[in-house]
Amino acid sequence: VDAINCEQFRQWLFSQCLPEQLLQNFCCPDGHSFNKFTPDIDGWCCEECGEDLAIAQDALQCSTCDGMCWCFHCTVSLCGVSAVEITALAAARSSVDAFHPGTLETPALQSDHDVHCLQEVDTGVQEETNAREEQFIDDINMGPLNLRIYSLAGSLCEIEGQGSWTVRELKVAIQDSTGIIEQAQTLIFGSVALQDNDLLAKCRMDAVADIMLVRRSEQHVAWLKLVQDTAKGYANDRSLLCHAPEEIRGDRLIVLEAVSRLGIDLEHASSGLRADQEVALAALKQSIAAFHYIAQELVSDRDFALKAVACCGLVLAHLADEMREDKEVVLAALDSDGMALRCLRLDSGLLHDGDVLDAALGNGFRLNRARQLQHVRSVVIAAVRHDPTMHRYISHELRSDNWFGSNLLEIDGNYVNCLSSDLWANKFIIADAIKNGFRLRNAKNELKACRDLVIAAVSKSGMELQYAAPALQANRQVVLIAVRQCGMAL
Repeated sequence: VDAINCEQFRQWLFSQCLPEQLLQNFCCPDGHSFNKFTPDIDGWCCEECGEDLAIAQDALQCSTCDGMCWCFHCTVSLCGVSAVEITALAAARSSVDAFHPGTLETPALQSDHDVHCLQEVDTGVQEETNAREEQFIDDINMGPLNLRIYSLAGSLCEIEGQGSWTVRELKVAIQDSTGIIEQAQTLIFGSVALQDNDLLAKCRMDAVADIMLVRRSEQHVAWLKLVQDTAKGYANDRSLLCHAPEEIRGDRLIVLEAVSRLGIDLEHASSGLRADQEVALAALKQSIAAFHYIAQELVSDRDFALKAVACCGLVLAHLADEMREDKEVVLAALDSDGMALRCLRLDSGLLHDGDVLDAALGNGFRLNRARQLQHVRSVVIAAVRHDPTMHRYISHELRSDNWFGSNLLEIDGNYVNCLSSDLWANKFIIADAIKNGFRLRNAKNELKACRDLVIAAVSKSGMELQYAAPALQANRQVVLIAVRQCGMAL
């Protein structure tokens, strides 16, 4: 990301006749799509870095997050190189279409050049999934397998395989032995159709096993090749499935491959596949926007909710209220992404739960990226305790709150600097500050001139007099209290 000249990219991108849907590759930390935004007055600043946004210079704004804005550099840093590549290619295609309409029909195989450009797309999510699939099962199942492959016409071949193989590796071996290309193969063991990413060991096969091969139609093979030849993460405004015939939209393998590359293609899957857990989770891993197309019966299923938030914590925002009040579901979301804490209702009791707050803070929650939570007492206290720099984001409302002030000062008495001057005369606030390490040397000038606070400070340490405002250093009562505590205060 640091190698990208963000300013040049911003100028080029917004100089195009840019369709709004191309901005879907850039999302705010909550997963919402951005809108183009051009400040016309001073006062707008980037939510991430805090820098002022220049007047009349294009930036990005999230209307769902109360109009919060991000500068282009922070947006690129949040979304990564793949989003830049995808958007650049999509914008270029949009420009070509503007001058040569109708030259890029869908569905069409991408050019070799385009596919090559997309090979660097981030595959981290898929690698993580594969790692989980490759967990150790047992020595016997992971060992040698003798697999006898049959078709409806009889025996095809025998394959000496391993339990550690995936089904896709078995298909490649069958292709080498029989010439039947892997895309044309549907393998059935028992009564179950095997999926490409399945480990053979997980199928609980004996050392010698019979597998049925059913050949796919030429149409199915062509569509599967089309989808598989499209690099993962390629997500312009062209769907892979929107022009597919009904039987293709109902083909589990093709749809699974398609939504792994463009999550929102779940919209075009058959109703049965939109209710398929594995298909829905694959779509969510690619794009949180795919959630809107998941079948309602799946969305309301608690088991699916747990898997969905573990896959993408911010999915929590789209679940029903009762799911967002389920502590186990919330903790699973926070383990995936601490910023999912923003998905809770402001009146949720879980915002005051220590386990929930610890999980959020331990997995990346930052108060400066959660404006709506900056006035929730328990959240702010926990955030400041976890990271002292977060005191800068305490809301004005809380700075005048007695209960909040006392609890903040329990962390460090010097946080009295963050509180409203309305509280400086409160004897309990003063006592809490002194008790928890307040020192005048660390105080801002207004506090050094606060008589009650200075008297309390020099009563505990007379030498603090040297940091009091000059007017109080000349005050007889203050000086007497200081020298009685420590003669050297004179």
